[in-house]
Amino acid sequence: MIHIVIYYSMKVNRKTSLFILKIICLYLITYKSVEYGINWIQGDFTKIPLEYSAISYFLFSIAFLFNVRNLKPFVTFAALLSGIIYIVTFPFLGPSMVVDNGITLTLFSIFNHGLLYLGGVIVMKNYLQAKKSRKGILIYTFFVITYTLVMPLLFDLNREHLFIYLLLEGTMFNNLFGVVIIKGFVYIPYYIILITGYWFIISLFYKINSTIYRLHYDDLITHKKERRQA
Repeated sequence: MIHIVIYYSMKVNRKTSLFILKIICLYLITYKSVEYGINWIQGDFTKIPLEYSAISYFLFSIAFLFNVRNLKPFVTFAALLSGIIYIVTFPFLGPSMVVDNGITLTLFSIFNHGLLYLGGVIVMKNYLQAKKSRKGILIYTFFVITYTLVMPLLFDLNREHLFIYLLLEGTMFNNLFGVVIIKGFVYIPYYIILITGYWFIISLFYKINSTIYRLHYDDLITHKKERRQA
């Protein structure tokens, strides 16, 4: 379903695309602010954005609503990565998500991650990210991970089912293979593999961005030429 929406979003002009992007950002930051705000008003400060995608909701929206240029490459990458990972893993983790969060919140989660994905594609269609911004993605990622690790020290948070903790602690792989394989000195090659894989995904992001942007630009030039010849 989301790919059908993305397909048609690729057909609209730049002005319409950026308008849709603004609506997506406005919705996401409003929805998530209300969601967390209700919990905080009720005195539940254990509900804070910790997941990569939860943080992306706010940063992605802020970057494009307030034109924070230095943040745009990272948040575009983070939005796409969050959306794709959720879509790919949902068929396997969906039942447990419904049990933990209920059907309503799970449906909203699917919808919101789909919007992150769509927003990221719209950005790639209209903006060509400079490759020199790769280091910026790594720097912002470091800040996000630091924030994620520090917050449990300040608040009593349940991180048992949070993907980013399962990944950083190696719990996900331990659970996957049924035995403890990530511990002690094994963390050294484990983190090297994670960082290398993350850098590869970043490089792939720039290649995909370049391909989508240039295809759209070429189609736009061809369309203008056809109109002139008509």
